[in-house]
Amino acid sequence: MEQQNQQTLTNLVYDIYENPTLIEEHQVLIMPLLSDLVASAPAGFEGMATMINTHISNGFKFKNPKIQKFELESGLLKLKTYFQKNKPVIPFIITHSFFNAVFTSFIFMFSSFYRDRVESLKSSVLVGALYLER
Repeated sequence: MEQQNQQTLTNLVYDIYENPTLIEEHQVLIMPLLSDLVASAPAGFEGMATMINTHISNGFKFKNPKIQKFELESGLLKLKTYFQKNKPVIPFIITHSFFNAVFTSFIFMFSSFYRDRVESLKSSVLVGALYLER
């Protein structure tokens, strides 16, 4: 599902959550977006997309405002989580090179810190050994 459609779906569902009188008006716009959500779900996320579809569709079916609110809120919470988990993946090469740069910097800083500590420890041990010999 394209990012623009994700934003549109989220906004429309939020609108009817805040103002239930918009249900009939927005249902026509939301249903195709829900179908797209389920159809374009990546492997492993089909169940979550179906659950979101069920919650939001139930919000349209029930006439009790409390049940509508509950179903729409459940759908919205899952929808936001779903879209966060399905953000575009950064290419491996960029990630790998970034990791190498950070890791190399960390090793360099750690090794110089460690080298200074070892030298300090050596001199402390040497001073301690000389003190014990006296």
